[in-house]
Amino acid sequence: METADGSTTAVADLGGSIITGIDGNPLAVLAKQLNIPLHDISSSNVPLYLRDGSQLDASIDMQVEALFNQLLDRSAALRDSLGQGGDAVSLQSSLDGLWSRREARLCRQQQQQQQQQQQ
Repeated sequence: METADGSTTAVADLGGSIITGIDGNPLAVLAKQLNIPLHDISSSNVPLYLRDGSQLDASIDMQVEALFNQLLDRSAALRDSLGQGGDAVSLQSSLDGLWSRREARLCRQQQQQQQQQQQ
């Protein structure tokens, strides 16, 4: 792919190549009507690539997936702890709250480490 100034950059996807949630998804229906095959990408043999074109180390992908699943579990627990009011809390809001708590905890840990080093 070339930019306006003629320099070359990474290849960009120009369409809906990944359809998430095929049940009731109009893109999945269209693909079926046009006999376009769909492939399951949830298996571990699908490589991921970094911006520079190098392949992402599988262990990093597994760590990110584990963290993502932990956040989803914690988000669900947070919504459940709110009782009926939790139904009004969006996934985004609960993730934002969890992320803010995580950042605050990491900041406190860094401050404690700095204080310990100064002693």
